[in-house]
Amino acid sequence: MFKRNINTYYFSNVIKRFCKIFIRNLFIRKFYQFISSHYLLSSLVFLPNSIRTHAFRYFLIQLNHKQKKDKLISLIKSKSIVKYFYPEIFPILTNEIWKSFDKNSIEKNIIPILSNKIEQSSKLNDKQKFYNLLMIGAKSNLLNYSKERKKFVRKPDFIIGGTQKAGTSWLKKALSNHPDVWMPSIELHYFSNNIREWSFDEYLGVFSNSEKKIVGEKSTTYIGVVEKIISKLSETKIFFILRDPFERIVSHYFHVLRHGRLDNSKVTDFVKNNLYHCIDSGMYYENLNKYFNQIHIIFFEDIKKRPNLVIEQVARTIGLSLYNLKKMIPKRTINQGENKKKLNYKEYLKKNTLEEYLKKIYIDDIVQLEKLTGRDLSCWREW
Repeated sequence: MFKRNINTYYFSNVIKRFCKIFIRNLFIRKFYQFISSHYLLSSLVFLPNSIRTHAFRYFLIQLNHKQKKDKLISLIKSKSIVKYFYPEIFPILTNEIWKSFDKNSIEKNIIPILSNKIEQSSKLNDKQKFYNLLMIGAKSNLLNYSKERKKFVRKPDFIIGGTQKAGTSWLKKALSNHPDVWMPSIELHYFSNNIREWSFDEYLGVFSNSEKKIVGEKSTTYIGVVEKIISKLSETKIFFILRDPFERIVSHYFHVLRHGRLDNSKVTDFVKNNLYHCIDSGMYYENLNKYFNQIHIIFFEDIKKRPNLVIEQVARTIGLSLYNLKKMIPKRTINQGENKKKLNYKEYLKKNTLEEYLKKIYIDDIVQLEKLTGRDLSCWREW
């Protein structure tokens, strides 16, 4: 019996190591994506959760709305749903559920089934059950833990507040590579868009899931709600990564296009139909100048040119000891899709008649940001 367990242990580790090497090999990445898109990797419980999480996310991205809804329904009703009650994977599942179904349908038809399966799971301890019930929004079930609620409350040590397409995922991955750091696998958006209608204590309960020394979150929609965050979490370190707003818009456009959330609309239509995500998110001075002494600013250019220095500064700010910078720093500073295109972003905007429109909006804000930070941002202003 003991020998069999040892063999199983070694076999499992060999498989894990093979899969890690496998997905890093660019020549077979397409084959990996093919397997992921056919739902195989995400359902193999012996694989590392990081691989299963990525595979599950990739699988869902490939589906249209109806296919995704049908797959989620079959998962919810099947016994196989218990395979996804892990801190990294279950939030992605619940996030897709909240995006795919209306609130009434979730409360009447989905929460009762999932909460029952969570409560009956023998593999989850009380803290893990609380976390999973919280992610799905099972309010009535959470009352069972009310006596010990204080045990499930923990404030985040840091928040990466944005902006979109500026390197926030890179920073999250770098910090998550440290053995003393935990971050939820999805963006919580608690302060900007409380989709699950959490109370503040329930939001804090998300971070109680981990026993690691330092916990935090990344939500790229926090640039307009800094005051809310500071009023609730005065000791939490808040980071904002700022990127040339013109580059950021084009990058965001291609990101949405690549993930099938846009039907080949022109970038001009995309910008005018998404003013908050495109325009407001790039008004850095306007949104952040009042809180400059209470937040930490990182520039995207520094991530590209001096990633080691950025990680060292962030680690020092949150009280994290650096154990191995090479293991922490992701290989790519920007998304693979952007690397392939090698776009001249401002030339792209000129061709699409957005040049003058955006310059009028952003130039004054960029000049004020230069004065505030003492940083030369002439590369943002050059056309």
